[in-house]
Order: sequence, then structure tokens, then C-alpha cells
Amino acid sequence: MADDETTAAGDSASPDADGAEKARDTAAGHAAGGEVHGGHDDGDAIHMPPNSWWPLVTSIGICIAMLGLISVSELPFIMIGGLVVMFVGIGGWVYDARREYRELH
Repeated sequence: MADDETTAAGDSASPDADGAEKARDTAAGHAAGGEVHGGHDDGDAIHMPPNSWWPLVTSIGICIAMLGLISVSELPFIMIGGLVVMFVGIGGWVYDARREYRELH
């Protein structure tokens, strides 16, 4: 009966030992400058684009254009104005994205 308890305790302890061994191997890979995490080394950074108002401008233009569809026969300038704001937003968004791409490459 005591042997069964020891075996059960030994089995439950082995996953912890395996986890500690993997942690040591990962730490050793970091210290040696080796590649970890699916082939990416620690020097790789995730590029995040800067904050921009263009998505908000574009969505406001879409909302105005959709509101303009309600009364397009009576007041077409609301829909046209919304489309203009939407296209200005898309143009500014694309311009900023292209400028940022050129800076990175």
C-alpha cells in the first residue's frame, strides 16, 4: 500500500520536473542567443502602427452617407457629403499607411 502511494506521488512529481527541465532549456537557449519561440529570436519586435484618426473619419463618413440614403430623394447633399468625408478618410488612411511602409523598408 505504501508503494502505491509512493508511485502515485512520484508520478505526480515528474511533470513538475519535466516543466523545470524545459524552463532550464529555454533559459539556456536565451542565454546562448539561440532561437526560441518558433524560430523567432528575442531581437524580433512586433511592429504596431501609430494611432490614427483616419479610421474614425472614415466611419463617420460612412454613417453620414448611410443617413443620407434615408432621404436621398429630398436631400441628396447629405449622402454626397458623407461619401466625400468617407473617401477623404480612406485617402488619408492609405496615405499614412504608405508613408509608414516607406519608412520601414
